[in-house]
Amino acid sequence: MSGMSVGSLCVFLINHSLGSRDKRFVDDTLPTSIFVVYVMLLAFMWEPVEFYLEAGYTHIDRITNWFQGVEFWGNRLITDPGLTVAGALLQRKYKINVWYARAFTLLWMIVNICVFPNSMWLQTWLQQQLAF
Repeated sequence: MSGMSVGSLCVFLINHSLGSRDKRFVDDTLPTSIFVVYVMLLAFMWEPVEFYLEAGYTHIDRITNWFQGVEFWGNRLITDPGLTVAGALLQRKYKINVWYARAFTLLWMIVNICVFPNSMWLQTWLQQQLAF
């Protein structure tokens, strides 16, 4: 879902930086490889911010405790950007209305941050329920 939002943001940024007001420019003329590079750039720009939040460099204990430690490097460098690119490509190919993805992502974040005690709570609960 967030990949669709990032893909939409990339379309906006590319059009804005090139001075094009035609929203079809990115869809019609920009090669997919260049689009993927833009999406990966945004995805990898987020990862250092997330690392600093997880590692406690903000000195805000609530944030550090919520993240429950530092994310596995494979997830940070392969899975997260890969899923972001996949969502962006889906949004680009099928012209999915990005507002549905944004609403779902916002709702997920509110529930995950405000209701659950930490980022791993739902995964731990599912493991206990499914007896893994």
